[in-house]
Amino acid sequence: MRAINAIVLAAGIQRPIIDVAEARGEGPGIDLVLSGNPPAGSTSLDGEPGLSYLHDAVTGRTMLTLSSGPDRERTLQRLIEAANTANKMGSEPGRRALANTIGRPVREGVRLTFSELGFESRAFDGNFFQSSMRLTMPSDFFAAPYGAARLDLESIFLGAAAAGRRVNIRINDQIAAVVPVNQGGSSQLEQSRVDLPIQMFKAGANTVTVEADMTGSDRACNATAPRPSHPRLLIAGTSRLSFGSLARVTTLPSLSATLSHAYPYLGREQPTTVAVSSASPAYLNAAMTWIGRMSAAARAAVPVNFRFGGLDDPGTSGLFFGPPGEASQTLARSMMAAEPTVAAEAGMREIETSDAAAVAEMALAATGEGSATSLAERLRVGAVGSLAGSLLRGDLGPITTWLDDFGLIERDMRKRAGDVSPLLASDGLTILQEIGAMPPQSWRGVFERRPLPDIKTMILASDPEVLDALIAKATTAHAWSRFNGEAALLRLESWAPENRAAQERHYLPTAYPSPANLRLSVAGWLSLNQSYYLGGLIMLSLLLAVTTALVLKGRRT
Repeated sequence: MRAINAIVLAAGIQRPIIDVAEARGEGPGIDLVLSGNPPAGSTSLDGEPGLSYLHDAVTGRTMLTLSSGPDRERTLQRLIEAANTANKMGSEPGRRALANTIGRPVREGVRLTFSELGFESRAFDGNFFQSSMRLTMPSDFFAAPYGAARLDLESIFLGAAAAGRRVNIRINDQIAAVVPVNQGGSSQLEQSRVDLPIQMFKAGANTVTVEADMTGSDRACNATAPRPSHPRLLIAGTSRLSFGSLARVTTLPSLSATLSHAYPYLGREQPTTVAVSSASPAYLNAAMTWIGRMSAAARAAVPVNFRFGGLDDPGTSGLFFGPPGEASQTLARSMMAAEPTVAAEAGMREIETSDAAAVAEMALAATGEGSATSLAERLRVGAVGSLAGSLLRGDLGPITTWLDDFGLIERDMRKRAGDVSPLLASDGLTILQEIGAMPPQSWRGVFERRPLPDIKTMILASDPEVLDALIAKATTAHAWSRFNGEAALLRLESWAPENRAAQERHYLPTAYPSPANLRLSVAGWLSLNQSYYLGGLIMLSLLLAVTTALVLKGRRT
């Protein structure tokens, strides 16, 4: 996998499709042979005796051979170093185009023009205009209503538009702003400044779409209507998208941050464990393709260790690829929140008896039903004494657990955004992420970054026959940028993944403990939790009233 990641990064392959096979592939592509002698006619690559290539001009296929021997590890290390170098191959326009396809990184205070984001500025004479741009927010971006991004839109509309026509700005397929179409038909660039709510962005990949309905005032928009005889809309590439200060609080779980930044598997001292089901070779192909796609999106190689089996070991983080029946206890715990149902083509149906029994058995093991510990937890025996004892010992675990919630967890199941349990479909791909228990923290390390909990990401598919097609669809730029939340379901006929909200979120401090970051984080927290804000306001009002009464009473006496 190290060699594959190096090739993906060095060649700028955004969407690799990887198959493990004994024979060469067909058509354009790359064959990587990890042992043996190079075939006749091969050429040594960059003077490395252990790495050679052979290109077939007829089929467009290239064979790379990494020879076995004492120099193999050194050759592989040099290949990885070459892939990680700052001097990437290709022209400057090509590298910019690749960055825009992956998603232009967004930093605090950055200002990007539409041209820099790959927007093609040209006159449009159709009836419905739509163009999308991709952005990548930091992995610890805190999406909360503490501010806004600013959009300076420069456009020209010529001709008469029907009443109510407008330019819509969408963020992640949701309307964020509306700019009315100027009915005057001016030939000068019209500048419109709108604010885009910062909470509509998410950590990782984001899509910003500009769309305009330019139906004329004399007819309705339909596919058979003739095109106008002259261009009517021009959106200038000098239009700008600006970001101010960004709050940085790590939020878990987050499929978007994991897929776009390989967070938190990238940058660890030890390679990430990737568990693969042995039920079908398709799961191994899916795992390698998925890891290669994560490396391409994160622009860095993700070090992994493959193994066959499950991912049930306590204290183990990693990824699992296999059928739901071989999934770890994660699946059972997630399904406790809802009826054990799966999605079928004609609606919802109950799980088969054997599957339901297996789910119940996993749920029993996951929750420890009937044990003395779980009984004591349900009865809250000695909860107050336990809390006082923990504080006296210097263990701030109970307090930091409450702070982890950050007041952002919706306790009422009915108020959550949709069903929180993952959907399982025989023809679908389910992506699920589980966060383990947060490690306790003492007061001596309250100002230090907390260690990450165990994070397991599971990619589940029941039918290996359609797994290749599902992985191919999931790794497209369209679908990859739309994964979000704790769990998602992607079907072959779906336009985009169906995301599920997190049942429980964890919040961790980041490497930006600045006063500005603290101010923005608190502002976002209060905006999302108005009950806390109103409660604090009422307390301050009462305190002011009491102190005023005491002062007046003292003056009278």
